[in-house]
Amino acid sequence: MLKQASFLVLILLFLSASASAQDTTAASITLTSPDAAKIASLCESQQFKGKKLYWKGVIDGRTEKSVGVQDQKGKESIKVYADPEISAVLSDSLAGLFRTCGMELMKKPEEEGNSLSATLHEFFVDVDKKLMSGISASKASITFSMDRSGIAQSITLGTEIDSKGVRSRKLKQLQKSADLLLMELIEAIAESDDLKKM
Repeated sequence: MLKQASFLVLILLFLSASASAQDTTAASITLTSPDAAKIASLCESQQFKGKKLYWKGVIDGRTEKSVGVQDQKGKESIKVYADPEISAVLSDSLAGLFRTCGMELMKKPEEEGNSLSATLHEFFVDVDKKLMSGISASKASITFSMDRSGIAQSITLGTEIDSKGVRSRKLKQLQKSADLLLMELIEAIAESDDLKKM
């Protein structure tokens, strides 16, 4: 009986240690979507007016799902993930952008209708601390695919931000840089002449 009790205690200690170890292997940030006023400012020309389609949303096609790396004092760096996932945040943000900019989004796909989908290829914030000044290099790219009754067309858009003077990979700094990258990507999408012509 004593052996069984000792064995159970050991198992509980092992599970507790495992859970603690898992907690420190990753961190998460919540990306901030652009507010309604910012979206409205990107849609003054109503650039998507007259378009009617079914929006399928964004698929995360990245091989590395983290959005950055966080430094830990005296420990190894850990990966940082977006929660909710970046694809969900982008899907909702772009649906709002398209509607505000004049596009009519159908609730259901039509057999002969147009559909638009997107695949995220890159979304990552990195900090090069080897340089004296410190540089944050943020990159994002996304491919839009339009299906017009079986005829497919696609374009890839992206953005890159270099911010000098960044000396750490703290979670707060990563949050700020990731929010800026998201905003820049949405602006690039709103201003894309190629997307307007699709």
